[in-house]
Amino acid sequence: RMRKIGVFLFCFIFVFSLCGCSTGAVNTEAGLEFLVSAIGFDQNEDEFSVVIETIIVNSEDAESNKKLSLIKGVGKNLSEAMNDATKQSIRPFLFSHCGAAVIGKGVRERGFRNICTFLYEKDEINLSLNFISTENAEKLLLSKTVSSIAVGYDLTDMLARQSEYSGIDYKNRFYEIEGLRKKAVGVFSLPRFEVKDKG
Repeated sequence: RMRKIGVFLFCFIFVFSLCGCSTGAVNTEAGLEFLVSAIGFDQNEDEFSVVIETIIVNSEDAESNKKLSLIKGVGKNLSEAMNDATKQSIRPFLFSHCGAAVIGKGVRERGFRNICTFLYEKDEINLSLNFISTENAEKLLLSKTVSSIAVGYDLTDMLARQSEYSGIDYKNRFYEIEGLRKKAVGVFSLPRFEVKDKG
């Protein structure tokens, strides 16, 4: 009888170990990914903030509604702010679909250099990502979407249409900004967006 109990316990432990269960399982839904559509940067005195616009996609059900979420992190510098934002996300950020980097008015020169370095070191960042300026990056990313699922994609669409209409080549892509920053003068400008009536 003791032998049967021992065999039963061994089988139970063996089967339980194969099921992949864990008492410390992460509280996430299967098949969800956090795609970054835009990332905003603000600086106020000695505080740096990062606002990440994410689209939560259920890869198992392409027809399901996509969820939009803003995750904010703050810190004494960009690194601390990003760490704070990362702690609040239940899944890693995927930057390969990021369409816009929104730079708030308060970001200083050193802060901007750090932003460029941070983005450049992200292997999956698209070098065609658009840089834009605004009074407050968080406020702009909190705007209502117009035609696409995310504010970041609306911003890039608006830039493309405005460029076609005006004939102005803004030269605000990441690779263009990097090229201009490395020149002797190192001067560039960014197209500016304003928020009016939450839009």
